[in-house]
Amino acid sequence: MGKVRYRLMDTIKGLACMAVVLLHFGFPDPLGLIIRPLCSFAVPYFFFVSGFFCTDSSNKLIRSNTWRKIRHILCLVVIAALVYAVFCVVWNQMLDPDWNIVEYTASLLTKDKISKFFLTNDPFVYSHLWFLGALLYCYLTVLLFDKKKISPWIIIVAVLLWIGFIAFGELKYILPIPSSIPLFDTGNRAYLFNCYLFRALPFFLFGMLAKLNVEKIKKIFSKIPLVYFYVAIISGIGIALWERTHIGVVQFYMGTYLVLGSLCILSVTRPQMGNPLLEFIGQKLSLYVYIFHIMIGRFIDLAANKIRVPGENGTRILIKTGIYRYSRPFLILAGCFLVTFVIYKAVEVCKRRKII
Repeated sequence: MGKVRYRLMDTIKGLACMAVVLLHFGFPDPLGLIIRPLCSFAVPYFFFVSGFFCTDSSNKLIRSNTWRKIRHILCLVVIAALVYAVFCVVWNQMLDPDWNIVEYTASLLTKDKISKFFLTNDPFVYSHLWFLGALLYCYLTVLLFDKKKISPWIIIVAVLLWIGFIAFGELKYILPIPSSIPLFDTGNRAYLFNCYLFRALPFFLFGMLAKLNVEKIKKIFSKIPLVYFYVAIISGIGIALWERTHIGVVQFYMGTYLVLGSLCILSVTRPQMGNPLLEFIGQKLSLYVYIFHIMIGRFIDLAANKIRVPGENGTRILIKTGIYRYSRPFLILAGCFLVTFVIYKAVEVCKRRKII
């Protein structure tokens, strides 16, 4: 049996990286109220795909391959940390010429923030980079399965961790259980649903289980017409919107899991579906978009804050206009794709010249 090319996974990854950008640079309300719950599937899907591809064709974990992925993630962590450190210095200097780097650094390197960095992967400044730390922890965790076939019994662990994530997240408003722990005497707390054990590992394990049972999944779901999956996705979106208006703001909703589950099953059972453009974005650019979109968005906002446009009562700053607020997500997406495409091409050139 030849190697299967999961084109739909890359296509959905392309959609997922766009969803992440919309989560962080979304539309103003009331449109933003509708869009944000639709985008919550993105990060769990990335973990699912990572888990799906962490074993070989016989569903064994190859230690050398896992360490290669760990080194790759560590390399990305170092690059992202250095780039954002430079960006942080430049950005703060632009906003405040009297900014003091020593005082700023001291305000970051506190014992509670250092604890959260290790406990919940919260970076010191740009919180979206938690994803890399959580992914690194997932790969380190699955080293326990070194050269062993993935046991179907890990579904119990995955489900229990997933239930914990729901309990500490969405159900924290209902269940009388503590969802956070205090950090020293600072008044700050570490939220348990941000721990990789609940926020990342269950979805990573679900991906591994999907790989283990790919033939069973295909046998059960391949004959189901696509329209049923689309109905499930639309229903999940509707449920998530209802939850958003009746429960409040949480990271994930029960409706989100219906969307996520439908997309994961489609990825496995219809691997050759896909869109060429989204497939390219998902395969080549999605990780770069995830890492650098905050920086790109900040610079676009800064430019919009410097531009003045004519209005009925004189000139106005572009960033305060309705046109910019509603076009902002599209501008940032375009900027992300442009910048990350340049990064991708530069990396390809370096690889061909064996520079990296």
